[in-house]
Amino acid sequence: MGMTTLQAIRKSIRHWVIDIKLPLLRGGKVKSDSFSGDFTWNNTEKLLPIGVRECALCSLFFNQSCRPCPLQREGYGCCDWRGSPYKNFTDKPCLKTANAMIDALIKVYRIEKKWKEKQDGVDND
Repeated sequence: MGMTTLQAIRKSIRHWVIDIKLPLLRGGKVKSDSFSGDFTWNNTEKLLPIGVRECALCSLFFNQSCRPCPLQREGYGCCDWRGSPYKNFTDKPCLKTANAMIDALIKVYRIEKKWKEKQDGVDND
């Protein structure tokens, strides 16, 4: 059985908190290579784990032009959409934009969970 949308959102939240936010909180700085488009941690030159290959939601929805992705469905956009939380992070990788990405994921998780509960006949209102 494949990953569900809720599982993918949870995995994405965990990824952004552990792999992006925590290193930023510990003083990590991000630099970008305008030629390759890669992002690395300044202190280690290790690549930041961001992008299509790192995203649990992309693994589910990329081959469908991202249309069913809950971030896109709820108007947050994705990847290189101007103003999307992800694009804002890649334009200015810092704690503020990482938090905005995490906040968007949490919001779509709540929306998706509520929709799933209604589909399953569970109403927590």
